Parts: sequence; C-alpha cells; structure tokens
Amino acid sequence: MSVDWDEVWKRDLGNVLSLGPSTRSRQRVMRTLLRRYGRAGGSLLDVGCGTGALLREAESLGRFGALKGVDVSEAALGEARVNCPTARYELTDVCTTPLAERFDLITCMMTLDLVEDERAAAAHLAEMLLEGGHLIVVVQHLGRYRTELDDRYGVRRHDLGSLTALCAPFDLEPVRVFSWGWPLYALYYRAMSDSGAGMVGMPSRRPRLLRIASSLLTAAFAVDDLFTWSGRGRVL
Repeated sequence: MSVDWDEVWKRDLGNVLSLGPSTRSRQRVMRTLLRRYGRAGGSLLDVGCGTGALLREAESLGRFGALKGVDVSEAALGEARVNCPTARYELTDVCTTPLAERFDLITCMMTLDLVEDERAAAAHLAEMLLEGGHLIVVVQHLGRYRTELDDRYGVRRHDLGSLTALCAPFDLEPVRVFSWGWPLYALYYRAMSDSGAGMVGMPSRRPRLLRIASSLLTAAFAVDDLFTWSGRGRVL
C-alpha cells in the first residue's frame, strides 16, 4: 500500500499526527530514552521526523552536538524547519539509500512499520550508525490490536520476535525491549478507531477544547508507564 504522506500531513487539520495525545505520550517516553542513550555532544538522526517534534524534544535536553531529521514529506519538513530550526533536514526515503553521514544515536519512531521496504530500511539504519551507537525503534505492537487506522495507513504490527528477526541480519542486537500503551492508551486507541475521530483530515471545530483534552489524556496515559513489564502495550 502506497501512502501520499505530503497529502496526509497537509490534511492533518487537527494536528493529530504531531500534537495528539498518542504522539505526545510517545515523545514523553522517548525523552527518557534520549537521556539514557544519547551521548553528550553526540549526533542524533531522527528518521521519519515529521514536523520535528522529537527533534525539538532532543534540542531541549541540551546534550546533542548535532541534530538531523529526514522524511519523505516536504510538507512535514517545512513545518519541522520552523519547529526546530537548529536541526538540519533532508528529504529522503530510508528504503532507497542511506545518508553518507554516521550518527551516535538514530531514532525511528512509527516509521519502520510504515515504509514500503522495511528490510532495506533496517539495513540502511544499521549502516548509518557509528560503531558503539544506538538505534531506538518504535513500532505498532501485536496483530490483535489491528484496527481500521492501521489499514488506512498501511501499518505492519510487530512483536518482539518479528522485530528482532528483522534487525538481526544487520548486526543490530537488542539492548532493551519493552512495550507501552496498556491499559489506558489501548482503550483510547480503540475508541478513536471505532469513532473515526483519530482519522487525519477530520474537522477540528473546537481546537482549544481539543488541546485541553489532549493534555489531559497525555497526563492520564503516564499511568501506562507502570505496566511496561506486561508485554500488552500497543507500542513496542
């Protein structure tokens, strides 16, 4: 399934992709991982950076010497250049070719499970890592959670076995693996899918109320941090 990501980002009227509680919660979890695995003064590449929200989080930590983001959508990159102007950006498809540069830390959040050729993407991610570097991959978890939202955007869901098997041929060995997003986020995601409210392009008639609701839900989803041991989270 081929998705026109420029069109998707242009139709993101309610900022579902960049400001919704799903994305904000994942960024909160990622912030902890950036602190743990980011080398002081090191370089960070965000693959599938979208509008630069995660790069802005990384910038706020003040520990990275160089930030770069790549994406297949010029529409998203245009927003990213505004949101995090200190980073460098490049329009590229990670399935097609790796960058010439090498990085201490690479993040790939909700991208590897969306690209058309995940094996080629995994190979290129490994190639762009400096020796001793770390790759943080975030994908949708467990086939039993599949919904209409997944079908709409061509999401492939992984489990620990399939993700490890995908990365192993490229000498990418797991350092830490956990799932997040159960029980509260799982209920929310199902409700959004059933109602259609999580679809990009849905009209946003009360943006202020939506922002307040997003903040409240993001705070509530922090409860799911207590259940990462369960293996039942929607996000791996």
